[in-house]
Amino acid sequence: MKKVTFMAIAALTLLIAGCGQQEADTDQGQEETTEQVTTESSSEESKKEKAWELVDKAKAKSKQENQGEEQYRKATGIVSGNRPLLDQFANSYKQWLDSSQIEVYYRSDRVAVLLPVTSSELTNDQLHQTADGLLKIKNDVEKTYKITDKDFTAPPVYVHDTNEVQLAHEENGVMIYDK
Repeated sequence: MKKVTFMAIAALTLLIAGCGQQEADTDQGQEETTEQVTTESSSEESKKEKAWELVDKAKAKSKQENQGEEQYRKATGIVSGNRPLLDQFANSYKQWLDSSQIEVYYRSDRVAVLLPVTSSELTNDQLHQTADGLLKIKNDVEKTYKITDKDFTAPPVYVHDTNEVQLAHEENGVMIYDK
């Protein structure tokens, strides 16, 4: 009887020890899983943070590259009320020039007018008349825009020949001739 009791106690002890070991393994497995999930989560968050850092760096680089040189846009002469005011102004100016041969380009700091002739084809009188006329039209268009936005100020006009040589530019409301 002692042997049977001893065997029963031994079997029971092994059974309890086995269950305890299995429970410990399960707890350890859960801890590893939790640790793994936490590591994966922090890894994913780290990847997201790195991705956002890269996006921010790309934006900063793009801004820095474009900061010094804003791109010119070509005025079409078609005015759209849902465009920014500068776009509307430049397209109105192109429309008021009423010439398909004169090209108008603009950006926030200037309006560039490209004449269909070279500088050698223009006499000084022709250049002065043309440039002064371009300035007068620009001022008239600006006045119409000031009716709706009293703070609107049009950028200065720069006159270029067909080879993009600067012939004249507006300074303090008057044309300065570079030729």
